[in-house]
Amino acid sequence: MDSTGSKRINLLENGIRLYRKRKWAGIAATFCPVIILSLFWKGYSEKGAIASMITGFVSVILCKFVFANMDGIGPYLKELDVLGPSFALAMLAGWIVSKIAPPKDATAA
Repeated sequence: MDSTGSKRINLLENGIRLYRKRKWAGIAATFCPVIILSLFWKGYSEKGAIASMITGFVSVILCKFVFANMDGIGPYLKELDVLGPSFALAMLAGWIVSKIAPPKDATAA
């Protein structure tokens, strides 16, 4: 294979890798906090899980399309990617809602 063909394949591989990273950030920010909190914390409630999923999904959209275009924090979010802030917000929302509305088993005990 000539060097041009090799460069094209390398460019294609890098493009696919970048696409996968961007594509899965929304799914990871939506469901990973729910999985982690439900496995390691008995006080995690159903309402907390729903709040985590909604917050993760909405914050990915906001970070990607709204906050990335803002003057102050936009350049940082473009470099950071949306997964980190969205994941952190989803974990925090699940924790806060679970503290406000604990699971039914925890209130009966």
